[in-house]
Amino acid sequence: MTAPEGPRGTALTLGVQLIRSDVWVLASIIAAMSRPCRMPDLLSASDYVMRDDLPFDAVSYGVPRLVAAGLVTTGIDEAGLWFLPTDDAWALIVGRGGVIKAMFEVMDVVGCRPYEEEVEEEWEADRSRGRLVGLEDWHAST
Repeated sequence: MTAPEGPRGTALTLGVQLIRSDVWVLASIIAAMSRPCRMPDLLSASDYVMRDDLPFDAVSYGVPRLVAAGLVTTGIDEAGLWFLPTDDAWALIVGRGGVIKAMFEVMDVVGCRPYEEEVEEEWEADRSRGRLVGLEDWHAST
């Protein structure tokens, strides 16, 4: 599989509009390097990727958008909630010069708005898929 190209400023067609925090979540899942990625791995990787903690809403609403876009699979087993990047996610991120550089390129390729509009973007994001099931326990423990 080759990395999706998409001209600069043109959204890659994924069937769902992603926002910047969704790409941050995706990059963190990939950067975690644990298969499957668990919540502690995701939070640690997000600190590496963006030098900040992932907000609860970024994960709880963002993962369902990433699943709908075909970039992440998720589930719950005896050890709890897990995330796996799909082959399409790997193709989107890998080969772009490191996960952090790739994250910013992917934000452009998937059609995320510029940083100046990011506050409005979070409030306008599609939340119709609801929150991620199984995340409630993590949120209550933090």
